[in-house]
Amino acid sequence: MGKVYIGALSGTSMDAVDIATVDCSENRPRLLAYANYPIAQNLVAQARNLQSKACRVTEYAQLDYALGELFSDCINDFITNQNLVAETIEAIGLHGQTILHDTTLEVPHTLQIGDPNVVAYKTGITVVADFRRTDIAAGGQGAPLAPAIHSLLFAEANSKRVVLNIGGIANITVLKDTQVVAGFDSGPGNCLMDAWSLKHNNQSYDQDGSWAASHTPDSNLLQAMLKDPFFVKPPPKSTCTGYFSLDWLADHMQKNTSLSHGVVAATLAELTAITIADAFKAYATPNDELLVCGGGVHNKHLIERIRKHTHTTVLSSADRGIDPDWVEAIVFAWLAKQRLANRSGIIHAVTGARKATVLGAVYRTGAKTC
Repeated sequence: MGKVYIGALSGTSMDAVDIATVDCSENRPRLLAYANYPIAQNLVAQARNLQSKACRVTEYAQLDYALGELFSDCINDFITNQNLVAETIEAIGLHGQTILHDTTLEVPHTLQIGDPNVVAYKTGITVVADFRRTDIAAGGQGAPLAPAIHSLLFAEANSKRVVLNIGGIANITVLKDTQVVAGFDSGPGNCLMDAWSLKHNNQSYDQDGSWAASHTPDSNLLQAMLKDPFFVKPPPKSTCTGYFSLDWLADHMQKNTSLSHGVVAATLAELTAITIADAFKAYATPNDELLVCGGGVHNKHLIERIRKHTHTTVLSSADRGIDPDWVEAIVFAWLAKQRLANRSGIIHAVTGARKATVLGAVYRTGAKTC
């Protein structure tokens, strides 16, 4: 076994802590093992609360520490279950949980929490965290971070393909041969659909998209949402679930208050599919392959709507050898490797930064104590 890194994150959907071990000894990272762990609903509620309103510093600090403990416990359990030895892990790439991300303001900001000091102390392993803010300091969006690793994992000579990650937010990477042509957030992925399902269906997500599939989208609401300026803004661009939230939806529903919950669910799925398709068609043609990773790959209705609007072949990244649920964990394991080697892991032309930067802060501690 070569140099092994752990990637750990909870995505914008906040559905689980994802952990993977990745062999980064070769140019193309290799996924070794993976697992996910549930997040207690009280922590999810606290995180959503921080996203939706101004909070006291103590609320932030307490959740930061609590999530640090959660990541630590999950990683230690993962190490035990996989029969790993902590001393053989080069580092943990800890993305944490995004609470804020807005680069449109006069003072741009991004915030991922889950205290890396706690994780380094409780695991006894070097932690690399805070992957976005250096890029923002250099004038970039701090996102998306995946295009460089998408190139390593999926690019092929004499081919053009688009890699689509559908997490809470959807983002695409356009690959031509072995080069990254473009990468940016297209808009909502699962976030609006999941939030609506939780509120009105008491389910954290619409399994297979069956609820949405059983209703017809409302054209008036759909057209109102599609007028949001984010969708026509040229790259570089990024966004977060704090923007595409139920409050955002409520603003667009003011003239559509009589719609049934199922019709709104169908309309949100259509919004996601259309905005993804528009992003695809701006850089690709129906002859180009669309590879999907992230949790949204399991939403059969959404994938079918994307296929309809793009008129192209839509495949899971599993069809190219990489499990779609673990691409992001690979990203942060690899970024940890890049940081320790003092190499940039970002494509600054994608993020809009003035120059490529080395991403992440390094946290080291002594021997494991628990």
